[in-house]
Amino acid sequence: METESKQIMQWVKQGFIKKSDIKPALQVSGILPDTHRWILFIEHLFLWLGMLALSFSVVFFIAYNWDAMGRFAKFAIIEGLIMACLIFNVYKEKDRALANMSIVAASILLGVLLAFYGQTYQTGADKWELFAWWALLILPWVIITRLAALWLIFVILINISLWLYHEQMGRLFEHEFFARNSQLWLLAIPNMLIWIGWEILARYFSCLNARWAIRFPAVTCGTALTILLVEQMFSHTGVELQSAVLYALIIVVANYVYRIKIYDLFMLASLCLSVIIVVTGVFARIFSNSGDTAGLLFILSLLVVGMSALAINWLRKIHRQHES
Repeated sequence: METESKQIMQWVKQGFIKKSDIKPALQVSGILPDTHRWILFIEHLFLWLGMLALSFSVVFFIAYNWDAMGRFAKFAIIEGLIMACLIFNVYKEKDRALANMSIVAASILLGVLLAFYGQTYQTGADKWELFAWWALLILPWVIITRLAALWLIFVILINISLWLYHEQMGRLFEHEFFARNSQLWLLAIPNMLIWIGWEILARYFSCLNARWAIRFPAVTCGTALTILLVEQMFSHTGVELQSAVLYALIIVVANYVYRIKIYDLFMLASLCLSVIIVVTGVFARIFSNSGDTAGLLFILSLLVVGMSALAINWLRKIHRQHES
């Protein structure tokens, strides 16, 4: 769609399409959604919302009737719904929206089944094991369906299981490199690897080329590193060299990749936001001992406004260069 938009704008510059005919041209090419596509979007939106509501309603229904229902009745309801979702997925294979919806519902209900199994039989398993097994058991569906939403659920489950493992077992990374702020490192490092791997695999597998899904590990990694740097700025030991080097490396590489190789304005805007936060933190740390709180806040406000204006102009320039 981006290629079609660029082609139409190129024809406009060459004079083949009048400026007054730009909107009709975009509508005919399918770039601007018509009434039918809006109706289809709303239909799919309500289908997904209904699926999520139905999946989570099973949890509340069984929890509310926990004492009134036998263990076999609870498992029969959940397992029956999982089987119904799988059968529906096969039956509606040609309707990809319904098929995808059903397999996502089955994946959510599988986690519900594991939770109720652990609650009923008191297996003694740790919380992180529940999410780890949940991720492992849906992995075949993730691979077979090649659905970006399922890949994202898989990544989220991996993140939750690692976080819970860290909380219960202590530091996941025992090396001195990760001694401080180990929980933030736990979010940054795995998601950075997932982010890089996802971008590489997306070049060879079109099913993974969903930008909205790729952005989740990228934003998680960037958020963790940004918070990590700001926390270290205001600590008594200061910013560690490895944190600053890794952050700078990610900013430089991501700027090159998403500006030159894979144009992604959202990623570039996220980089700008992160840099604004870090630079603001640096100035706040430098002048934190001045004693003039009101003056410091005024200076920081001007700094944020100025950097935001520069970032907006830069993003507009990049977007115009990409469209030309």
